[in-house]
Amino acid sequence: MSDKEERVQDIWSLIESDLKDPENGILAAKNTDKFTLFVGEKDSGKSSLIQQFLGKDDAPSSTVALEYSFARRPIPGVQGAKDISHIWELGGGISVKDLVKVPLKRGLDKSVVVIVLDGSKPENVVPSLNKWMDIIRRSVEEEMLVFQASEPDRAKDMLDAASKRVDPRHPDYGLLKISPVPVLFVLNKFDTMKDMEPASRKCLLQAVRFVSHANGGAVVCGSNRDKSSRDLYRGAARQQLFSSRSQAPVVPSGNNKLSSDDDKTSKQTSNQPEPWRKSGSYGDGPISVKFGTDTFDDILAALPKGSVKSDFIGPNTVSSRSSSQWEDVSSSFFGRGNLDSGVDGGEEEGKIEVDDNDEDGQGGGDVVGGYPNAMVDDARSEADIRLKEYKKEVARREEILKAQKGGEGKQRRKKNGEGEERSRRK
Repeated sequence: MSDKEERVQDIWSLIESDLKDPENGILAAKNTDKFTLFVGEKDSGKSSLIQQFLGKDDAPSSTVALEYSFARRPIPGVQGAKDISHIWELGGGISVKDLVKVPLKRGLDKSVVVIVLDGSKPENVVPSLNKWMDIIRRSVEEEMLVFQASEPDRAKDMLDAASKRVDPRHPDYGLLKISPVPVLFVLNKFDTMKDMEPASRKCLLQAVRFVSHANGGAVVCGSNRDKSSRDLYRGAARQQLFSSRSQAPVVPSGNNKLSSDDDKTSKQTSNQPEPWRKSGSYGDGPISVKFGTDTFDDILAALPKGSVKSDFIGPNTVSSRSSSQWEDVSSSFFGRGNLDSGVDGGEEEGKIEVDDNDEDGQGGGDVVGGYPNAMVDDARSEADIRLKEYKKEVARREEILKAQKGGEGKQRRKKNGEGEERSRRK
């Protein structure tokens, strides 16, 4: 079996293994497993980034639906034990609502999301950023409700871990809405941004850092052609996509609460490093910002003309207008973005939803999904058809496996009955 065949498995084989043996199937969660979902617009470079993480030079093929690969490595200091990184990539033309949760359901408290942004299409960076963060936030919130009901202790541990990705002493701590699932934002194809006007490039970096920081995320630049960007990305990916590596928390173990009644604790805590105390940098090179190390003061320093800090944050919260404000700022440099509706995501608020009870896919309106454009309508219709075919195929395979199991059970019962009959005759 080739290295490619070993690492990249046929999705149906994986589903079949889980249906046969949910506890021990290939995708069954182990204590050291990590589940990562790559999302982003079509041709943003998701497959290339996965190939870089896997250390492969093969030219990636176009992703269809939801593709799976995995990587393994020994756990340091534990003989025979291995980390397994399960990697899912959401391709084009598929309903986000139905497939984005597949990896999350495998192990919500062991999941990471990587949002890939295409730097070669700067006009789309901020719209894509807002769209995908909205999709992920909604999906995680829905899965958290299920997780809290079914696994309350693990859910509590997960939320506690999320809160510690940013030090409670951080000056922005009260403004952040930290995602329970870590989110890594990759500004990909950074090599194409090097010839931009500095102010234009700075605008994109500010927007990505802002959304990342507001959600307790991390940012790194990536590229298939620029070595420094590639090395930064691979370093960040190794930290986040394997369990035995730190999630880059900035909170040291121990008590972080300052107390005037406990001088010793206060003294120890005050001596702990404050990693956010750094100067923001918007030079020509790629950036890497770890969890909990950014600040709004750094991000919003020297805003573009016409923008003020209060457009983005208030005294106690991030402004509800911040997303649209960043899109306005971006459009002043690059023009309005034009995301491919129905491909890798959706339309308004970043969601495409298929109503399972709506057999013709028309959604009760005059145009498919409310799109008033014939080309987009056709693309959406094709996506809906492909999704329904995907669901039918999964259901069909489940029925086949159930029938096989039922047939095996009947054969066993028949053999047992024949054996008992022979015993009675004797």
